[in-house]
Amino acid sequence: MGYIGSHLVKVLIEQQQQVVIVDNLSAGAASVVPGGELIIHHFDDREFLDSLFNKTAFDGPFHFVSQIIVSESVKDLVANTIVRTPPPHSCCWRRCAIIK
Repeated sequence: MGYIGSHLVKVLIEQQQQVVIVDNLSAGAASVVPGGELIIHHFDDREFLDSLFNKTAFDGPFHFVSQIIVSESVKDLVANTIVRTPPPHSCCWRRCAIIK
């Protein structure tokens, strides 16, 4: 979990929201997760996401995609963002009411 994600989780918990974090912790540590339920798993595993969204009702997803080093994130922008972002018709987007 990165800097932005950890701060978002902190704010959501302060607002009494239930939070589920899916992160493979490839560039972070569980110790920086300020609360909520942490599921250590790759976010691009569609079968896993289908299962998670079938058994859990979410109000909406937040999806932060980046590498810890900015130059790594932008070096292959398509592979690091677009390919790893679920398309609108995928499991999480079709089962969520996006928070406005």
